[in-house]
Amino acid sequence: MKTSFGKKFGILMLFAMMALVGSMLVFFYHYSNTMMKKDLQDKILDVTRTGAFILKEEDRDLIEKFRDQVYTLLPADYEDRVDRYINKEGKGELLDSDVYESLEHELDFHYIVQLLRRIKEGSKDQVNKLSILPQKNIHEAGASKIAWTYLLVKIPGIPVEKSMMFLALSFYLADDNYAATPISTLYTPDDASLTAIKGKLGISDDWYVGAESGDTVMSAVIPLKNEQGEVIAALGVDYLVGSFRERIAEQKFISIIVFVVAIAIALVLTFFITAWISIPLSKLRIGAEQLSKHDFEHRVDIKSNDEFGLLANTFNKVSDELGRFTQDLDGIVKAKTARLSKAQEEVLALNSILNQENAHLGAEVKNLIALRERTLPYLNQKLKVNGYEITFNYLPSQAVCGDFWQVRLDGDSVDIALGLVSGYGLETAMIAMQVQGLLKATGGDIKQRFNTINQYLFEQDKSINLKLLCKVLSLQIHKDKISLSGSGEKPIKYAPNRSHFIDLANPLPLGVEPNIAIDNIQMTLVKNEGILLFSHGFKHALAKLNNLNINELQAEDIVRLSGLYDPNSAELLDKFKAQPWFDDFNQDISFILINRKGS
Repeated sequence: MKTSFGKKFGILMLFAMMALVGSMLVFFYHYSNTMMKKDLQDKILDVTRTGAFILKEEDRDLIEKFRDQVYTLLPADYEDRVDRYINKEGKGELLDSDVYESLEHELDFHYIVQLLRRIKEGSKDQVNKLSILPQKNIHEAGASKIAWTYLLVKIPGIPVEKSMMFLALSFYLADDNYAATPISTLYTPDDASLTAIKGKLGISDDWYVGAESGDTVMSAVIPLKNEQGEVIAALGVDYLVGSFRERIAEQKFISIIVFVVAIAIALVLTFFITAWISIPLSKLRIGAEQLSKHDFEHRVDIKSNDEFGLLANTFNKVSDELGRFTQDLDGIVKAKTARLSKAQEEVLALNSILNQENAHLGAEVKNLIALRERTLPYLNQKLKVNGYEITFNYLPSQAVCGDFWQVRLDGDSVDIALGLVSGYGLETAMIAMQVQGLLKATGGDIKQRFNTINQYLFEQDKSINLKLLCKVLSLQIHKDKISLSGSGEKPIKYAPNRSHFIDLANPLPLGVEPNIAIDNIQMTLVKNEGILLFSHGFKHALAKLNNLNINELQAEDIVRLSGLYDPNSAELLDKFKAQPWFDDFNQDISFILINRKGS
């Protein structure tokens, strides 16, 4: 059963509205949740910092003194006790019960506990008078918003990432809800406490629920430093955030209600819009079915002035015209036949003109190819310079492509540039000849000529936007030294028993960027060694000739298949030209051989 367009549209709109409303609510919920948590973290850090600065220098000296006293009372096997605790095989305190109970009766300990309880007391809604503060249940009426305050210290010889211990807590005595937390109780550190014990402010990324109490808290831990700047302990504050968590849950519930209401409204709107679209579409569908049955008397009845009404009126007019058309079909067929005969005559005449133009165009192409061949120096010839024999080989494509080269001779030095312009046709040929002309006319060293050509091509691309890529590879011979630079197919250095590609320093085409950096590669050749410069068309044709994948051709394959050590390399061009695929081959075939003949 096919589903109507109106229903599909309604379902699509419903899902779109659900996605839109849902994504907005999810974004709002997560954003507000994140920002509220960030504000809460800042508030807790402010409270904790304020509490820390209440501690005077004398108080910090007392804490450091008491910590050192605890260190001296640690049993000899305390490191083993830490390992057993971590492996859940031992108890949670380092000190024996008689030792920590004795410490808990000392005045210094009680003074430290009172300091912690004063910090805790400062978070109440109502400030009370200063007095000795007893341990209070955190759930009683008027309790402070801080659940616990505590001091954490390092364990000598134990990495802080492994474990720390409590020095004192505001809530260290056992009651109905909590077990006792005596001095030296071990603590597996979290990120906040690790940050604080290393000298920075630390706060938990999120709230957590206490294992014993079920209270929702968020922890902030800050370092306590002595006058020398050393961290003597970390002051921790566990802030009750249950009400904040409830507000987040309430916000989530409200978001869900809003989403449900929005979807309900979307359903109602979708129903009406679907009906508004489906009814006229159904009438149009029925009209189309009747028209396909050649019922030209059927009319689509849509009274609206919108697009559906316009479409219905147009449909009815088409039905009338088709009805009248079928009544006089024979006359129309005769008229059409006469028109077709006349059109056929015009086509034959046009074909004759096109054949003449093709012949003229073929002559123009041959002239252009001949012109390009005349501009190539030493075409299919050998040049001997300073112990080197250089052979230039070129087979043009009938598609008029962009291979070219230029040669400069200066005494015992020679400068050869082999270039390629991508594509084929008149534009490619013109750009190739322009670049060739620039190579011939531009003075200076090869870097200056490359920069001139690059700037010219870059400006050409901006002005006429041909999007043709140009690569030029330069080989310079000065006495025994050979210098390679530019871009193009990787040249091959070959010898009777070995061959390899030469990696180019500048692989990018010219004209892509306004400025280029030209680096060169220096090398020398000994007797019977040579260098092969070639175009992409040469590599492609060689692979096609031997039914090989062009991407799999290695340097040894190209040298072997090319027959570079045969006395007449022109025979290879004849092989290419004799192939049945060459007439449609849309790349020039160019290669230059540089052989070292002297010692």
